Amino acid sequence: MKTLKQLFLTISLVAIASSAITMKKDNNKKRPHDKSFQTKPQPTKRQKQGNSGTQTSLLDLPPELFAFIAKKMNFETLLHFLATNKQIRSGVMEYYYTARIPQVLHLIEHSTYFSKYNNKNTLKHCIATGIFTGYLDLLGLQITTPLLTAIIDALIITKTYTKIHTLNLVNNQLTSLPNSIGNLTQLQKLRLTFNHLTSLPDSIGNLTQLKTLSLGRNRLTSLPNSIGNLTQLQELYLRRNILTSLPNSIGNLTQLQELDLSFNFRFTFLPNGNLLWHNRFTPQIQDTIRNALPNAEIIF
Repeated sequence: MKTLKQLFLTISLVAIASSAITMKKDNNKKRPHDKSFQTKPQPTKRQKQGNSGTQTSLLDLPPELFAFIAKKMNFETLLHFLATNKQIRSGVMEYYYTARIPQVLHLIEHSTYFSKYNNKNTLKHCIATGIFTGYLDLLGLQITTPLLTAIIDALIITKTYTKIHTLNLVNNQLTSLPNSIGNLTQLQKLRLTFNHLTSLPDSIGNLTQLKTLSLGRNRLTSLPNSIGNLTQLQELYLRRNILTSLPNSIGNLTQLQELDLSFNFRFTFLPNGNLLWHNRFTPQIQDTIRNALPNAEIIF
């Protein structure tokens, strides 16, 4: 029954996409003897509303929803869909990236750690849709540091890493990040909540396009000084770690709007002087931190 449901869902999704493409072709057919096709009258507001539903396809969906639906598709059907639909939501030709999906998967499959991995099919789906949409969702897939290294290396070798703008690694088995994470220079969102990270590599400072960095519920004891290079960062989540200090460069984050430091056991803040905290922030310390980051909303 489950297989029939998946098959029905797959056929329905492909039918939606095919219907949208066919309808677009039919609308483009013009009859020379019909003057209405030459004058191209503007559709009324009611007509626009009536046609909006018929023009919806998988390619019009947000990346997060597209990735969710793609997981329900047969993998071969998914690859065929991506390979034969070269135009994404923005209207930009993406054949360069979709044609390299098999090469990326081949490199990952031949890595040492993939053979011991249990979620092979799910991972392949996520990587394929991630390259296509730019949203690489690896939530809860028990990704280890060596396997993440293999994934990033494959993206770098095939030059598909430039497409990835969001990397979701929440709830995995990461104890550290590979230095190669710094090569994903187009990242705008990096989510690493619920892992086992004790430190970050200096190369994290190469992700200068980052706007959101989520590091809550890890085991971080410090941040690298290079964190100050993330001058576009707007949100930094560090709740429930064991931080003992912040680097002086934290004051460089002038675009920061939200900083979550709640539930850290010990903390020392050193942008403007020597400050110590044991299990709580005094009003004086809170004022000092707010003065160092005047544009940020600080959560203690």
